[in-house]
Amino acid sequence: MDPKSYPGSSSTVKVKYGGAPCKVKAFSGSVSSAKYRTMIAGFKRVLNLGRFSSCVHRRKNHFRSCTWLVLRKNDTFHEGHRQRAKCCSRRYYATRSQDHEDMAAIRNIGIMAHIDAGKTTTTERMLFYSGFSKHLGDVDRGDTVMDYMEQERDRGITINSAAITFHWNHHKVNLIDTPGHVDFTVEVERSLRVLDGSVAVLDASAGVEAQTLTVWRQADHYNIPRIVYLNKMDKRGASIRLCLQSLQDKLHATPLLLQLPLGLEKDFTGITDLISLTNYTWDPSQSPDGRKFVTKPLTQSDGSELYRDVLSARAALIGQLADHDEHIADLVLGEVKLEDISVTDIQDAIRRVTLAQKMVPVLCGSSLKNKGVQPLMDAIVSYLPSPKDIAYGFADYYGTDLCALAFKVSHDRQRGPLTYIRVYSGALKSGSNVYNINRQTSEKTSRILQVYADELQDISQAVAGNIVAVAGLKQ
Repeated sequence: MDPKSYPGSSSTVKVKYGGAPCKVKAFSGSVSSAKYRTMIAGFKRVLNLGRFSSCVHRRKNHFRSCTWLVLRKNDTFHEGHRQRAKCCSRRYYATRSQDHEDMAAIRNIGIMAHIDAGKTTTTERMLFYSGFSKHLGDVDRGDTVMDYMEQERDRGITINSAAITFHWNHHKVNLIDTPGHVDFTVEVERSLRVLDGSVAVLDASAGVEAQTLTVWRQADHYNIPRIVYLNKMDKRGASIRLCLQSLQDKLHATPLLLQLPLGLEKDFTGITDLISLTNYTWDPSQSPDGRKFVTKPLTQSDGSELYRDVLSARAALIGQLADHDEHIADLVLGEVKLEDISVTDIQDAIRRVTLAQKMVPVLCGSSLKNKGVQPLMDAIVSYLPSPKDIAYGFADYYGTDLCALAFKVSHDRQRGPLTYIRVYSGALKSGSNVYNINRQTSEKTSRILQVYADELQDISQAVAGNIVAVAGLKQ
């Protein structure tokens, strides 16, 4: 093979290695001849290329950001070669069998916010701390997992709602990152239809902004339980009081403050959990990526003023819960001391008032500084509903039969039209016939795909409670 004849975009070159003819196909971009020689030599060594009939390599802007390799062999594809392919990816996949999946351990959530509130940055931290992503995606660098379109990376904003699946604390989280710009409100609208819960991200220095009000009303329309995350606590002008007041005045919500910040603006170092009276602190010198943090029970040695403020805020938290939850009210009226009310009782009450949409839990942090995201993820699985917690009357009509809603259609260059579907009952299987109620016609699904932003993995079926993409639907 003559490397100089290798063009830079969408072409196929035949090569021979180990006596076996192979094809190497490149998609988009261009790399110098010297780099292609290095690439092909590396493929031969790492992948034992002579044993394969073809190798398809998908690239983005440059070789270092190669995302996956699809390898096809004439006979069985051995697990050893599958692991070699994964070593070139920047992501860890955890696709699990959906044959006997527990719906109580599923969370279908969305991230909604005003533009520049830090929504995508927060999502990127979730992917990193859950172990899905190998690097911290940065909007300014243009290397985020969720904003994968060229226009999104150039402008630094979310245009297309992107779905992704990761795992946290033995729960499966199907997350949809929605646009924050007013021009793409329709993307938020169609995504909210299939969500069970949502996280509203606010700029702690601005409180509720114009687009926050818009998406909040959309969530009200679909009766979606929410929690609020006050981001950018390290920013000048950040104020818990301002945000809580704007939630009450502009959204007519009843905020339930679960955390207090440790320091403000440039002195922000972590948070204090009011439920367990625990300090969470992040030290960039010890853990620059924020993966590791220190937990310490709150004591008077942390400062008498802080100690009094935290105890006062915890008493206010329990008092608010007593106004909306019978169990906590019984404990308080039964003359149980506030400090004797258990963490479990408080957490269970928070979950009940959240699902009933009586109150909105409020947490805080700084996603860009890698502080406060892990407790937010804990709150998502603890307080937001599972598919079992939501009564979908139309799904009950179908019993164990398939009932699913197609909420979005996109086009993939290789797979053609992709239909994004939320399964409410039964199971959607690859190669099965389904009935399209709107078109009153039957169709056959060719492939069921688990969605990881711009990357898709084949699965045999999707059971109730999951969000997947389907290839092969024509109507």
